[in-house]
Formats: sequence, C-alpha cells, structure tokens
Amino acid sequence: MKNKFPIFIFSLIALGLVGFVLFLQPAPPVEGLVINEVMTSNGETLQDGHGDYPNWIEIYNKGTETIQLNGVFLSDNQNNLTKWQFPKVTLYPESHLLVYASEKENPVAEELHANFSLSAGGDTLYLTAPDGETILDELDIVPLPRDVSYGRITDGSDAWAYFQPATPGHSNTLSQPLEEQVAAPVFSHTTGFYPDTVTLELEAEEGATIHYTLDGSWPTENDPIYTEPITLNPETVGPDHQPTPLSFIPTASDDLFPDWGYDRYLYIPPAEPITRYPVVRAMAVKETHLTSPVETHTYFIGNEAAEHQLPIISIAVNPEDLMDEDQGIYVPGTIFDQWREENPEEPVTGAVPANYNQRGREWERPAHMTFIESPSPLAGEGQTFSQNIGLRIHGGWTRAWTAKSLRLYARRHYDTEHWFNYEFFPGYQGTGTGETIDRYKRLILRTSGNDWSMTMFRDALIHELVADTKVDRQAYRPMILYLNGEYWGIHNLRERLDQYYIMSHYGIEEDKVIVINEPLREVERGVPSDLEDFDKDMRAIMGVSLSAEERYQRAKEIIDIPTWIDYLTTSLYGGNIDWIENNVRIWRTRTDGYDPEATFGQDGRWRWILFDVDLAFDFQGFGYQTHNTIEWLEDKSELFHTLIRSQSFRHQFVQRYNDLLNTIYSEQNVLHMIDQLASIYEPEISRMVERWPNFQSLENWQQEVDVLRQFASERPTHVRNHMAAMYDLGEPVEITVALPDSSDGDITLNSLEDVSLRKHANVLSPSGNVPSPLAGEGQGEGEMHFPETCFSGHYFPTIPITLTAYPAEGKNFSYWEMDGEPYSDQATITITPEEGKRIRPVF
Repeated sequence: MKNKFPIFIFSLIALGLVGFVLFLQPAPPVEGLVINEVMTSNGETLQDGHGDYPNWIEIYNKGTETIQLNGVFLSDNQNNLTKWQFPKVTLYPESHLLVYASEKENPVAEELHANFSLSAGGDTLYLTAPDGETILDELDIVPLPRDVSYGRITDGSDAWAYFQPATPGHSNTLSQPLEEQVAAPVFSHTTGFYPDTVTLELEAEEGATIHYTLDGSWPTENDPIYTEPITLNPETVGPDHQPTPLSFIPTASDDLFPDWGYDRYLYIPPAEPITRYPVVRAMAVKETHLTSPVETHTYFIGNEAAEHQLPIISIAVNPEDLMDEDQGIYVPGTIFDQWREENPEEPVTGAVPANYNQRGREWERPAHMTFIESPSPLAGEGQTFSQNIGLRIHGGWTRAWTAKSLRLYARRHYDTEHWFNYEFFPGYQGTGTGETIDRYKRLILRTSGNDWSMTMFRDALIHELVADTKVDRQAYRPMILYLNGEYWGIHNLRERLDQYYIMSHYGIEEDKVIVINEPLREVERGVPSDLEDFDKDMRAIMGVSLSAEERYQRAKEIIDIPTWIDYLTTSLYGGNIDWIENNVRIWRTRTDGYDPEATFGQDGRWRWILFDVDLAFDFQGFGYQTHNTIEWLEDKSELFHTLIRSQSFRHQFVQRYNDLLNTIYSEQNVLHMIDQLASIYEPEISRMVERWPNFQSLENWQQEVDVLRQFASERPTHVRNHMAAMYDLGEPVEITVALPDSSDGDITLNSLEDVSLRKHANVLSPSGNVPSPLAGEGQGEGEMHFPETCFSGHYFPTIPITLTAYPAEGKNFSYWEMDGEPYSDQATITITPEEGKRIRPVF
C-alpha cells in the first residue's frame, strides 16, 4: 500500500512528459496552401456525384512540400474559423484540390463537401491552419455571374481575374483571364403595353458590342449585332412559320390513355394563326471583359393584350429548352419515343417515361420572368417585377397533359437575388406568424391539374374557402402566362409546398423542418429516421391495449387535432377521393417532444398540408354531392377509423364540421365564392378557347361552373344526413343566435369566433329593412324581436353546444335569453340545441 502513491506520482509525471513531447511536435507543414479559384453560381460548369451543381472552391499547393490537409479548416465565417475540417487528404506540390460548398451531409465517396455554401452576391472565405487560429489564406469573393469563376491569373500568384470557362481542378492558365463585367445594355423602352409600333434603341458602354435576340432565346456572340434602332411590332404566325411557333409544337402524345377521359388533355393546335409579341434579350460584350448580364423585355403592342383583366407573367426561355426533342422539358421527346418503341402496346398514362416526366436539376432550364401587376394601355403604368429564374415542369400525371404546370426557382445561379422578393399575394399572411409574406423561394404556375379545360378553379375554390382557418393551404392568384411572347393562357400562381413554405409561414429554421409524403413513404425534408418516428407515433395512437378515450388523449400530444379536423373537412365536404392514398403531406417542427407552451406550429406535433383537390366538387359530374366521404374515409384511414371511436373526438369532429357547414361551407357562402371566382375567369375564357380548343366553348365552361353550383347547393344536407346516420345523432335542429352590437360585446359559439359569426350572419328580413323576428309577429309579453344581425345554423340535438359572452370594455354581461325567457347569468353556457332554438345575450 505504501508503495502505490509514489508509483502514481511517477505515472503522472511520465504522462505529462509524453504530453509535453507531443505538444512540442510541430504541426504538419501547411506552408504554400492557398485558395486558388472559386465559383459561387455553378449553373452547369461542374456536376457532383449526385448530379447536382453546387458551388465549389479550389485549393492549390504552391509550395515544394507535400501537405497533409487533415486538421486544416475552411469557413465562410470569421467568428467560426473551424466550421469545416478537411479529412485525411494529401496534396502534392503544384496540385489542385476541389471542395464543394454544398452543405451535403452524405456526399459521394472521394468527394469533399463543406458544410456551408457561398453566396453569388459576394462572400468571404477563410483557410485556417490546424491550430484553428492562424489564417493561411483569406478571400473576399466578388459577386459572380452564373458559371463564372474568380481565381488567380496564374496558380498561386497574387493577381486575380474572372474566368469563363472556369478551370476546376486544373491550372488557371488554361483559360483566358477576364476583367470586370460589362454593364448590361440600356433599353429606351421597358416591358409594358404600347398602343403602336415601338422603335427600340439600345445603348452600351464605350467599346462594347451589343448582341440581341427577338425570340426569347439567350443571346450569344453569334446573334445579330445592334447597329440601328429596332422596329418592334407583334407578329401573326401560323404552323408554317419558321421556326415553328411554340403554340404549334405538339406537347402531348396522341396515344394518351383515353379510357379515363384523358382525351380531353390531348394536344389540339390553335385553329387560327396566333399573335406573338416581341421579346427582346440583349447583352454587351467587350474584349478581355466578362460578358454583361442579359437584359430582357417584352412588348405588348396594340389593344388586344391590354384588355387582359388579370396580372401577366411573361417568361423568356431558349425555345430548345422547352420544345427540343432531346433537351426540351415541355414535350414527350426522345425519352418517350424510345419507351414507345420498346412498349408499342402499353397504354400511355401520365407515368410513362418522357422528357416532361424527368426530375432534378438536370431538367431545370434557365429562364427570365417578368410579372406585370395590372395591364395598362399606357407604357410604364402598372407595377412590374423581373428576375432570372430556373424553370421546371411541375406535377404528377398531369405532366402528360398538353398544357403543363411550371415551377419557378429563385437561385443565385441565375440572379443576384435568391428569393422572389415581391408580395405576389397582397395581404397574404403566414399561418403561424400572422405576418405578411413578401418573399418566396419557389413558385408554381399551375394549370389546375385535372380541372384544366373544365373550370380551372376547383382547387383554388377550396383553398379560398378555408382561408380563415388554420389549415396549411396554398395561396392562389390567377395570371395570364406568355411564353416567348405567345399567349399561353390562364395559370394559377401558387406557393410551392416544401421546407421554404413552412419557414415562411411559421418562422422555423430550415434544419428544424420535417416534411413527409405519406403515400410515397418519402421524407421530403429531414432524415430517413423521421419516417420511422412518424410510424412510431401513429402506432402509439393505435395501441391495442388502449381504450378509445386513451387513444384520443395520446393523439392530442402527437397530432394538432383542431387543424387536422379542419384539414379533413376540406376533402370530406368536397367529396374528394383523390386523397389519403394520394396527395398527403405531413410536417412538424423538429423537437425533443410535445411542447404545449411553444408558439403555434412549433410544438412538435404533426400537421397536414392541403393541396391538389382538383377532383373535388363533383369532378366530371359523377354526382359526388351525395357521396358519403366520411364512410369512405373510415375505410381508407386507420387513424381516422381509430379516433372516431372516441366519443370525445367524435363530438369534437362533428361539432367542428357543423360549425364549418354553417359558415364557410354553407350554401350561401360557397355559391358566393363560386360566383366571385367565375367572374374573374370568365372574361378570359374565350381567348382560352382560341388558344386551347380543348375548352370547346364559353358555354361549355359555364356548364362546368354550374356543376360546382349544384354541388354547393346540395352538399350540406347530404353531409349532415351521413353524420346523423353513421353516428346516431338525430335530426339536425336549427338554432338562431342574436349577435350583440359590437359596442356591447362579442360572443363565441363552439369553435366560431365573433368575427366569423358576424361574417356569416343573416342581416335583414326578406323585406330588406326590418329586423328578423325570432318569436312571433307581435311584440307581446314573452316575445322577442332580434336586432338586425343574427346567426343561424344547424346542430344535432345529441351533442351540446357552447356559447360564451365577452362584454366590451365598460360594459357588463347580464344574462342569456332563451326563447324569450332569461336562462342563465353565466357568461359561458353549454346546452343542447333543443333546449333553446332562439338565443340572445343581454349586456
């Protein structure tokens, strides 16, 4: 025992000496290590192993010694120089090493991917020694155009220049160094509406030459040189015009599967020649300088275009990027032709291989969009927004239709802005934040999917109906699309549903967003284990050892029940059966568990996103206003089937559904919304018929709208009958509640706030100027005349309703009156509808 202490001391000394010796060992030599070249807007210069085009950094060893990079750091943050550490990599003298600034967590083997990205608008890059403090090299990156790099003129030298083409992984001497970018040409006339011929003048900086195009294509040095003013007029072009106008190029297979009515989506060319408006794109070039940005403007000349009553989006894009057999994203193309040759007898559905069915960055095309807020015959009037964008085809099977939805991407690869910083949907607020949304990462120009050539607003109708709820929906605004100056007709501008949608609506950081496509069993945002966690949560709700009420209580901590019920009612009311087994997206905030004190939407519970309800509202006139969609849902959804067995959940579901049937889904409200939307679309339908003969006629479109009206008139009664029969609820009872003067106070009814009650109230009697009486004709004892505003709704006698009165400041609540008699002086009362059908708060 007495010998162990000295041994222990000796051991500590020995360890200390070893540590001291290790400490004194020199760090691996890193002298001569420099940042040699960077690209912050990699459009198509260098593809990584995943097929993406991330930004990249080139490191160069200008020394004479081999360098081991493990322990060296890269960062874009001076306050965090050790942000990303090189693995064990050897860099020989006069050798290059590429690092992708991609933020990827699972790169392809042998590739280096840093955990940060670089901004095309300018950034700072730091190369730091293994001590985490000594900066070996530092670079202030200037703003860079697409596919242009910034590098040392000769490898390792102190002089910098621009390179196009870039030289990733190779000596910079292989490319001609270029000076700063030439300024974009100045146009004498900008995008707008002009009554007559436009004489366009272009101007560039001294020594620069302007090249331009008139067909929407990206200008090159092979295109015409500007030498004199350009006379601009609209053209009338037909199928024989060369090159063929976009409108006369087939965009769908002639064999499109006819058995499901898909023949209505076939390509049918316009019956008459079309008008094409000039799209001018110009760039300036100057020897030894970077080519200027491309300037793009569209000229709507004459009265026809100025007659549009909707905003306009003009997209300019290389025609080949849309319609070419090999590279075109809008056509069946060679991919379809090859499949057809190998499968001559197979039906052509929306899922077969084709150009338009390709996904990913490889099938994204550079384009330019201009948004015109309001057409005007006077040039310069109306607010405009323009930006270079990435363009893709959007959708599922509807990609095969002749008119296709488009997805617009804001990226620094195309523009200095990597968001669309514009309030496209005036007054539109985030579901969670309540703040106006005035920037978007991605947008959709939607053709209305299956509803194209029918009403074009079925989906938008349901999204607009639930605008006052907390359902996660897509903003909507109809637009007129022009592609390279050709009329492409009505497209509905929508938000793209992805992590950026959640970020905009709830203020949640991107890395805390989880999005799951349940039918496809895909994690669209998050990590693979998120799907396993979702499945685990669902199993926890449906545990076999739990009672129905226990399952419901557990579900309330896993699912946001109120918003889920509202989400369910959208498709239940709409009779939508293209759902549950399809078109289901679920999301939540990444948390350690349910946090009941968290901000709305950030508590960690699952929420559902509404989208793609084009098959609702009796699509194709099959009589779906009578469809028992609740019974159908019980059969399709194990979650709903489980929870509806709980009386607490059932009462909550039925009562909330009744609240909505009495307000947003009431016949009066839905008919009003249909008429409102129809009036927006109708002035444009005749033009749609000319461009897309699939629409047949204005009268045919009006008949489709009448199908919606019939559905709206009949659906509430059928829904109530379904609920009454399935859950033994009895015959619905109509109650009427007098709404107090707002200066006296407010009331709530079940889930309905005072503002909703007033919005859907009955204001006057049939005579138009006499308050509606609720108890008899006279004013004798025991009789009551309501004030002008009252709310009426139908509720089941077996489920109680709850009313609460809130007196205004300086006022007092006295009592509730029931059928003309005092009932209770409690501010909150819970009654069955049969107890009192005429209710009035007294302040």
